[in-house]
Amino acid sequence: MPLHFRCRFRYNSRRKREVISASYKDTLTRSQLRMLINEHVFHALDRRILCRKLLDGATFEQIAEEVDRSTNCVKERYRRAYAHLSAFLP
Repeated sequence: MPLHFRCRFRYNSRRKREVISASYKDTLTRSQLRMLINEHVFHALDRRILCRKLLDGATFEQIAEEVDRSTNCVKERYRRAYAHLSAFLP
């Protein structure tokens, strides 16, 4: 089952909506994304944060409570891990 994806739209001359760009989420399944995270993100906490955010849709506050870290710490770890992972995304 493909993940929900975000994309940008524009209206063409006939006022119909068309996709300008889409993210990786329209091409990867949950299991493929989980596999990429497990292969390319080496720290267990970073893997957990990415999985909870990208696959489960948890908020930073929820993740921070679960891992017993501050919200800012979780946001920063997510940002760094996602930046590293994005090099391997299609």
